[in-house]
Amino acid sequence: MKHKYVLRNSLYLDEELQDYFNEMSKKGWRLDFIGYYYRFSKDEHVYKYQIDYTPVSSEYQELLKEMENENSLKSADRNDDGQISFEILNRDILADRIRKTNVDELSDEECREFLKELSGLAD
Repeated sequence: MKHKYVLRNSLYLDEELQDYFNEMSKKGWRLDFIGYYYRFSKDEHVYKYQIDYTPVSSEYQELLKEMENENSLKSADRNDDGQISFEILNRDILADRIRKTNVDELSDEECREFLKELSGLAD
């Protein structure tokens, strides 16, 4: 299973929802869509989620920009609303993995594993 869909429960309190996202991450599921439901994708990394309802201000925007620079998130990783786009990040990760892999040095089995990994990122 590549994706897991969870109907959104509005009864979640912020802290409970944050804990839920973090637990899902520990189980190998990365949150990649929020709408009327949550969509999670298989991911080997563990992420730390935090819900933040800070009103937009120039000070807050400056803080986010500093965090963005520290974490290497480029403005190209954001959609038109300025939100981080998981789809764009996955595309960049996919391209980066391809660039960093010397396919000529991989065995047949390693090539198959590499292609499976790339396929998972592309979904």
